[in-house]
Amino acid sequence: MIAWANQGSAPNNCLKSIRRIALTVVLHLKKETDKIKRVEIDEIGQLLIFPETLKFPMVYRTATEVHWDPECKCLYSPRPSEWTYFDWYNHILEVVQNEGNYKLKLTDRTEWKNIPKELKTEIMKERKTKHNNGYEP
Repeated sequence: MIAWANQGSAPNNCLKSIRRIALTVVLHLKKETDKIKRVEIDEIGQLLIFPETLKFPMVYRTATEVHWDPECKCLYSPRPSEWTYFDWYNHILEVVQNEGNYKLKLTDRTEWKNIPKELKTEIMKERKTKHNNGYEP
């Protein structure tokens, strides 16, 4: 405080800087959201999640077995062995959320291709409860 007394507007400048830093942190922490266009199990048994607009070309760097296919523009998992498709679905969304600060949400228009009815029901139920309103009509 004594040093500021001789600098006139330093306290105001300091407060402005603190506010600017706080706003930057809040904006950085805010998760960008995208809709899930399609959920699919392909012909070789991989789970694919198609975001509507976001791309994740660097997701392989997380070393989580989640990958990005630039041709089909989707996130995908290996074929399940120890984990179920449901586990992989949740894992992909958690990796995107925790490592990339993005949230992917199902919508009424999300397409389901080669997804067993039981799996779809389980995913829909989980997204509505656990993931804090992870569903958009």
